[in-house]
Amino acid sequence: MIELSPGSGVYVFDKHIEQAVARKSATSCAAFLLNCFYTNQEMAGMNLTGANGKPCPDKDIIDSILAFTMKKHGCTAAVLKASLRNKFAANTSRARKATDN
Repeated sequence: MIELSPGSGVYVFDKHIEQAVARKSATSCAAFLLNCFYTNQEMAGMNLTGANGKPCPDKDIIDSILAFTMKKHGCTAAVLKASLRNKFAANTSRARKATDN
């Protein structure tokens, strides 16, 4: 396993690093790395900050994903955070639709 961002204490498999770097966009890379740590079911109902009493992902994991992706793809944290927020919202929406049917 390889540390995702130096000094973070967050580790992923070598293969996941290779797959993340191969992504064409920074947002795709960040979303892929998030999937390495959480399933879609776990992400349903989460938000990035834990606002409104919702569960949030581990801050160290999110910070490591942001640092790694910004270094490899050269984009801003704001763009990546917006993408991750959308991913949480999409998972929440899918989970609601599944329980409504």
